[in-house]
Amino acid sequence: MSGAILGPRLAATARLALTLWAPLSFSSAQASTVVDTGRAQCCSSIIPEAPLNTEYGATIFRSDDPRTKLKPHIPLFIPNSAPANSLLAAIDEHEASFGVMSTGLVAPLGSLGAVYAEDSNYKDAIQSLRRAVHVARVNDGLHTPTQIPLLEQLIAINVEAGDYKTSDEIQRYLYRVRSWKRSADDPEMADAIQKFADWIRTTYLGDIGVERFRLLVEYTLLFDRAIEEVSEANGVLSPLLIPYLEGRVGAAYLTSVYDGEREGGVRISASPRDSVGGRLDQDMMRRDRFIKHNERYGLRALEHVEQILRHHQPDNVEALTQARLSIADWHQWNRKYAKAMKVYEEAWRMASSANDGGALVERLFHSPLELPLNPVFNPGVMPLQTRNTSEIAMRFSVTRHGEAKGIEILTETTAETQAGVTRAYHFLRNVRFRPRVVKGEVVRAKGLERRYQIRY
Repeated sequence: MSGAILGPRLAATARLALTLWAPLSFSSAQASTVVDTGRAQCCSSIIPEAPLNTEYGATIFRSDDPRTKLKPHIPLFIPNSAPANSLLAAIDEHEASFGVMSTGLVAPLGSLGAVYAEDSNYKDAIQSLRRAVHVARVNDGLHTPTQIPLLEQLIAINVEAGDYKTSDEIQRYLYRVRSWKRSADDPEMADAIQKFADWIRTTYLGDIGVERFRLLVEYTLLFDRAIEEVSEANGVLSPLLIPYLEGRVGAAYLTSVYDGEREGGVRISASPRDSVGGRLDQDMMRRDRFIKHNERYGLRALEHVEQILRHHQPDNVEALTQARLSIADWHQWNRKYAKAMKVYEEAWRMASSANDGGALVERLFHSPLELPLNPVFNPGVMPLQTRNTSEIAMRFSVTRHGEAKGIEILTETTAETQAGVTRAYHFLRNVRFRPRVVKGEVVRAKGLERRYQIRY
């Protein structure tokens, strides 16, 4: 997809959405303890339904996987070299000459806030930055872009201080400022949507006491509405849709493992009618609809991406192959094994037809990959409600259905590592994999050795 079609920022986003990271090799660990019992993971009389897929990137991730290095859109402190005393003197002098609401105060107040933040003086930093925002709004209007870097600094400071509730309130106001009078096909609006969506996602994953389903609905609707708006303005084959469609796929992955709300440490389900007067809760109704039709919604978004690529890049074998692979991955994630294997084999044939078919096939199909490739489960600034981490080395096979079997723990098991080893084993059992494909056929991959980081 060319930058001429997408614009530089959206082109970069679309390229990222289509990037595939190949796994690296691992060295063997010394100790070996076999712990796989070979028992069925699902569908018994005790566990009548398949367990939820492991959220790869959150509770478990490969130590060398570049996907887990992607960082959320969180502003950093703006460094400032001027000392606080000189800034305070400049502010006093300016106020004496031009008044306390002069627009010329915005910059020094912002710089003063940055100095205080660098010294971890969050109270004075917030006070200075809030005043700068107020002065900017009085002089330039409620939606002036002048306040954007100031709001970003306020978010960064509140995140650093652990005040996620205030950070969320400022983030929502920042989104209103960024999106003021902009359409979804505007690159600036696209950037605003992606950053706000990432904030919602990391808040959702953090599970910090809010009703998670409302965040899930908000995240999904953000992309649904952008897709609708861009389609109406530019047509359903506009390449501007790709970042939004990729976001919608991420929402489908999140929805697929939604397991209810937490109350007293236990996940519970909720009715679309609230406890007062039996009124219908629109967000709950949307949540239930998204859950019921989630597999179809995710597939529809993936097929839409493929349709756009076929229209604009009919000769780009790698992009089209990866679009096919993403569809196969979604079938695999949803345990539609026959469909998944059929599409994986189609994708292999597409890749093998490329000019460098051998190299492309080797890169895309040689070794199993943990799903999803979409980094939607990567945590952000919100804590994941986990307190411990471990690095565990394991040896295992991946079946044609993308399941880890014959799991051996290679890390030495001690009293200190036992908790991490046990969780690593159970997490890996429910990781979904893109399988290995050899000569156009999905096959079992044996003897994989990988090191995983475990959060629990």
